Amino acid sequence: MNTQKTTLTEKIRSALLIPSRSQWAKWKLLSKLTAVGTLLGFIGVGLTIYTLLPSTPQEPLKKAYDLSDSRRKDFLELLQITQSRQFDTLKIGCVAWSEKSCLAAGKFLILFSEAGWKIESDRVYKMEPNIPSDGMTIATRGEDIANLPKLAPHLGRWSSVDQSQAIISMAFKYMDNPVKSSSDPSLPPNTLGIYFGPEPSLIQTITRDQKNVRKPLIGFLSAASSVVQACSLDQNEKCISALTLWDSEVFKYLREHELDSTAVNKWQHLSAGTEAYSIESIEKKKDLLIRLFFGLG
Repeated sequence: MNTQKTTLTEKIRSALLIPSRSQWAKWKLLSKLTAVGTLLGFIGVGLTIYTLLPSTPQEPLKKAYDLSDSRRKDFLELLQITQSRQFDTLKIGCVAWSEKSCLAAGKFLILFSEAGWKIESDRVYKMEPNIPSDGMTIATRGEDIANLPKLAPHLGRWSSVDQSQAIISMAFKYMDNPVKSSSDPSLPPNTLGIYFGPEPSLIQTITRDQKNVRKPLIGFLSAASSVVQACSLDQNEKCISALTLWDSEVFKYLREHELDSTAVNKWQHLSAGTEAYSIESIEKKKDLLIRLFFGLG
């Protein structure tokens, strides 16, 4: 066996013109230098050919305002709504001195419209913000903080989040787009400002596994608008049917994925008793979905 291996090795060495140790020892210095030079030449040719070979195309890095192909499809799915009258009207704006932010605002305006949202005046407003910032900012009228003492710019306040603001924030967070919050007293009632600044860097704050589990929560929150509409006038048969279906689907999902045992128990508690079909109970469930998505428990 060893003789066969040695014979094969000798054949390969001879075919490649590689000298044996004894042959190398007998060569003169000039011959050795010539052999080394030839070997280096072969290596150089090989490296040249390798660098000229077409490289495997690399997927370009995603950008925050990229709305091409799969990224646009994902955004559209996350932002899709029905019963648009149950959601806020959107005022889309950009900073006047940033052409890229205005182009992004225009692209997202089309996207929001396609997803079913009402757009104020069907246009992009150019603005001069007091404190410019990059990325997308969701602005509200700030009625719940309007009468509070004014704070320094570096300080912020907690403010209530409605269903429209939550869905948009959840969608952008899912897509790794940073979202900021602000107030704009000039906004009309039931209107959200969606203002775009210079393009930010993507920030992944939730893992792919967390995204897969939390994504349906956005759909459940959006579907709640139909339930609210059905139950807004009276606890009739339509209300009971819509709420029962929505409630059971969400509860089943929460229990199967074990997002938070406390949340599951709280959901079950809200579904029991005489107040189960009240708007107040539905609003508490919507708030629970929002808190679960953002990992607030």
